[in-house]
Amino acid sequence: SYPSRAKMLSQSGTTLVNMTLLPSGEIQAVNLAHSSGYTDLDHAALEAVKASSPIQSIKTLLPKTTRFTVPIRFDT
Repeated sequence: SYPSRAKMLSQSGTTLVNMTLLPSGEIQAVNLAHSSGYTDLDHAALEAVKASSPIQSIKTLLPKTTRFTVPIRFDT
């Protein structure tokens, strides 16, 4: 969710998050690929990706461990 302090300060931006996804749908690793410029937004993006594990619908589509970069946009 949008961090309340960031929203109050009208902070917006896109955080790029690297994630390593196992064939089981479990997220093995999450890290920051590119900052939005705001610590609160970056932290919220990382936590959102972590909270999405396991990703159920990916199980039948992913034959091996795969790394993705996901953009997460925060816009007031």
